[in-house]
Amino acid sequence: KKQKTIHSATSLKMKGGIVFCGIGDSDGFVAKASLIPSIDYWMERIVLNIDVYTNHKKNLLGHKKTEGYSVQYIVYEEFVYICASNPEFPARICFKYLGYLRDNYSSSEFNEKINKHKINLPEFLSEKMNYFSTNPEVDQLSSVKNQVDEITEIMHDNVLKTLQRGESLDSVIDKTQGLSETTKIFTKETDKVRCAMCKENLKSSICLIIVILIILLCIIAIIVVACVIIYFVIKSYL
Repeated sequence: KKQKTIHSATSLKMKGGIVFCGIGDSDGFVAKASLIPSIDYWMERIVLNIDVYTNHKKNLLGHKKTEGYSVQYIVYEEFVYICASNPEFPARICFKYLGYLRDNYSSSEFNEKINKHKINLPEFLSEKMNYFSTNPEVDQLSSVKNQVDEITEIMHDNVLKTLQRGESLDSVIDKTQGLSETTKIFTKETDKVRCAMCKENLKSSICLIIVILIILLCIIAIIVVACVIIYFVIKSYL
């Protein structure tokens, strides 16, 4: 486990997007950067209650103790990468920021720079927090995998916004059930069309077989008649 040295950076000026970020473990924060110092205590309480021994990630809705800000975190190799953001800010960008912190902080080269004081960790967190909050380029996708991840997060954001607008979960479920019924009707109609096509194919096959049998019978009849004629011709010469 990395040697723990607590760093912090705070600012009284509130900005849109991500307003708090930190890296912590089972003992609390290793480093943090905050635009809202009044939520720092509760952010640390959240970190202390997270299971750091299982890699996972989670998006938490805003609470009065976090002054309405939503909280996102990723747990990786016993470290917690956590941030708080405006509820309207896309969670997918928050997770992209946390993934960026995780990839850097878990690298030996990055930690070597921290130990040699070439990187001030709180300033690094604050700088990247501002970058991911304000730069539109961070939301652009560069691969098919990122596209899939973005669509998943967009769907997640839409569900959260729907609930926050006051639309009940029952309404969402009703819409889902309605879609399910529509799907069933479509499936039944598809089955009917498939059956009709099968019947038509069967009729065509039967007609084709009958025609072939008739042709074969005609050929056999012609051969029989020819054989009879040849027989009588030969017999007449004998």
